[in-house]
Amino acid sequence: MKKIRDYVQVNGIKVELTDEQKRFVQQEVEKKESLKKNPYTRVGLNEPYYVIDSTSGGVRTYSNKERDDKFSNQIYISGNYCNNKSYFDKIAHQMNLFLLLDRYSWQNDGEINWNDCSDKFKLVYGDWSKLMLIEPTLIKSPLTAHFKSRATATKAIEEVIEPYLKQHNLKLEDIMEY
Repeated sequence: MKKIRDYVQVNGIKVELTDEQKRFVQQEVEKKESLKKNPYTRVGLNEPYYVIDSTSGGVRTYSNKERDDKFSNQIYISGNYCNNKSYFDKIAHQMNLFLLLDRYSWQNDGEINWNDCSDKFKLVYGDWSKLMLIEPTLIKSPLTAHFKSRATATKAIEEVIEPYLKQHNLKLEDIMEY
């Protein structure tokens, strides 16, 4: 627990805090710190939370207008609710890329037969290299685009990931590292 100062300073004027004010400030600091730790903690009244917009793929800002806000409750239950905008921006970009890569795979490879024993390929982010790596796999991973060939996976990096990053003025590590 952080120690709270016994005063505030505004325009160079020092004002002592009462014990009740110090407790209130301490509670507010702890609340803000807990929100930073867990991006899925519910926020209070009139505090911002973030939702990934299914139409644009971007992040929209909302706030609870009343204690039992029906929209906020539905969004929270669905998992599309976050108190940390920069964290949710990364999640939104990852989701958008997954959908674009999955579509690319279907349009260029067609349906993948998981019953045969041939290698399939998936893209994984290499923390150490800051690059997308092509990894062979026999196991289907959820929320991962898979490709029938290494060549299609390579083209997906060039034709999907690189243009997406350029369009959004991002580097790969901007959306892949937390």
